[in-house]
Amino acid sequence: MGAVYFITRSVLRPLTWTYLGLRSRGSDRIPRRGGVLIVANHCSHLDPVVLGCSAGRPLSFLARATLFKPKPFAWLLRKLGTIPLAQGQGDRGAIDLAVNLLREGRALAIFPEGTRSHDGRLGEAKGGAGLLALRAGVPILPAHIAGTHQSMPRGVSFPRPGRVRVHWGEPLTAEELIRRHPTGAKSARAVVHALMEEIRALGGEDA
Repeated sequence: MGAVYFITRSVLRPLTWTYLGLRSRGSDRIPRRGGVLIVANHCSHLDPVVLGCSAGRPLSFLARATLFKPKPFAWLLRKLGTIPLAQGQGDRGAIDLAVNLLREGRALAIFPEGTRSHDGRLGEAKGGAGLLALRAGVPILPAHIAGTHQSMPRGVSFPRPGRVRVHWGEPLTAEELIRRHPTGAKSARAVVHALMEEIRALGGEDA
């Protein structure tokens, strides 16, 4: 990561802790080195910010390609280590790049729902997270974000003061996830199902 990333994080981190009331639980479980795939629920545009500010190590993100259309914003996203993903088109180039970053020892965060929740609850997940996990062979770390939906839900352009919490799970392999939540198959869909159950448990949500 370059200077833009670290300057941006140094500015945003104190703001998230004061204005958003950000607190993090279990961040010591995040591997300090080596590739790790972080998978979290998605309620708000604030989610990448609070993950990045609470992780303790630089994070790259997969984000939908439409966010890269305004050129100045696209420049900033790329400087912050964000990879554009064409949703619903089987973007093999983005997946290949993400796998390479993970194998090089980077931390990559994704939101398997692919879009923000309308009501703050977990939605249906796509299979990309499972495909990444199986191909990269790195630990997978589930995380649950709470409070961002209340602070900045869909349709709100500026966050309200809040009480945001990030609860980090434990790093697991794809095989360990499937054993915890068996579906009878070792597939991308089985991995995603297991990941969503881990995220649900971290947030205390009922199925």
